[in-house]
Amino acid sequence: MTKKDDGGIRTGKESSKSLKYAQEVKSTSDRPERPGRSLATTSHDVIKQWAERRDAKPATVEGTEHGDHLGVLRLDFPATAAGRSST
Repeated sequence: MTKKDDGGIRTGKESSKSLKYAQEVKSTSDRPERPGRSLATTSHDVIKQWAERRDAKPATVEGTEHGDHLGVLRLDFPATAAGRSST
């Protein structure tokens, strides 16, 4: 019998060591255990809410497609006053 994949964070030997210390967020109602806590998630709802609060727009990276799969997803953020060119 195979174990059902719950979509959680992968913590095997190939995973980033930083995930070992991150708090997993599975719901939009989850909050950090303490200020400055590293958070990690694979929840589409959590990612979507986080991005929407920051006016980020989803985009794909050209050339990373595989057949019908879109490839690498990125988030594009609006320019900020500090990041805008003066020209």
